[in-house]
Amino acid sequence: MKRFFLTALALGGVGMLASHRMGSRPEVDGADSPLPSCGPYPNCARLSRAIPANAETVRRVAEAAVRSDRGLLTGRADELSLTQGGLRATYKIGPFTDDLALEVTAGPDGQSVLHLRSASRAGRSDLGVNQRRLDRLTDDILARLGVL
Repeated sequence: MKRFFLTALALGGVGMLASHRMGSRPEVDGADSPLPSCGPYPNCARLSRAIPANAETVRRVAEAAVRSDRGLLTGRADELSLTQGGLRATYKIGPFTDDLALEVTAGPDGQSVLHLRSASRAGRSDLGVNQRRLDRLTDDILARLGVL
């Protein structure tokens, strides 16, 4: 158990050095996102990604990806609620709580657009945790759809 905490502490220190003053990237291609902007907050990340699958399939696969998400440094979804266009989830990482919002909108030619936003409830910096969570979830969703 001691080894686990020392490893987590070391990785956290590396993350802190790598993301000093940066936090997560605030937004990536999210101009038409139905989710709120991150604004000036460095402890938030938002992205939108076109996916070559219909919206209902992407929503179903995204829900399964969030339910199975168990990142060592990014936590796991404790609470999950479905919405009309996606879902909301709460992640717990030690004493910290992050909120995930996921929406899927229909795009042209049977495609869809996946919109994700992850934000920490407290603190000034998230050490890049929210962006890593969005990147990992996006990769998992694409892999489950056979797009990667």
